[in-house]
Amino acid sequence: MPTGLTELREALDEAAKQEVWEETGIQTKFHSVLGFRQTHRVMHGHLDLFVMCHCDLVLDDDDVNNDKNKNNNNNDSDDIGDNIFPQPIPQQGIIETAQWILLSEFCAMVFDQEHGHPMMQYFFNAMDKGLCLDKVVVDSVVPG
Repeated sequence: MPTGLTELREALDEAAKQEVWEETGIQTKFHSVLGFRQTHRVMHGHLDLFVMCHCDLVLDDDDVNNDKNKNNNNNDSDDIGDNIFPQPIPQQGIIETAQWILLSEFCAMVFDQEHGHPMMQYFFNAMDKGLCLDKVVVDSVVPG
C-alpha cells in the first residue's frame, strides 16, 4: 500500500495520487478519505497525521486494449480473476516489490486474529458501510 509525505502546499488528493504513481507507476483518481490516525511526538517531536485515501484506478487506451487481448501473454498487466490491471513497477531503491493482490487476501491479513491491524480494520469497516469524506473545496476564512 503506497504511503508517503505531502509536499509543502500540496493538496491531499494530489499527494495520494502522486504517492501511488511514484511507488507503483499506476495512475489513479482520488475518490475520498476513508479515515485518519493521529500520533503525537513522532519525528522531532512533531505530529504525524496518517490519512487513508480511497483512489480509483485510471485505465488508459493501452490498458483497455490489453484487456481485450488478455490471452496474448502480455507482460504489461496482471490478471486477477476476470480483470486485467496495469503491472505495478516498484520505485527503484525504495520499494522492493509491488504487486496486485485480491481484496479478500488483503482483508484476511488485516482482520487476522493474531496479527491483524486495528486501524486498517476500522478503514475497511467504514468503506464497507459507505462511510467516507468526499473532497469539498471551501474558501478559507483564515488569511494565508
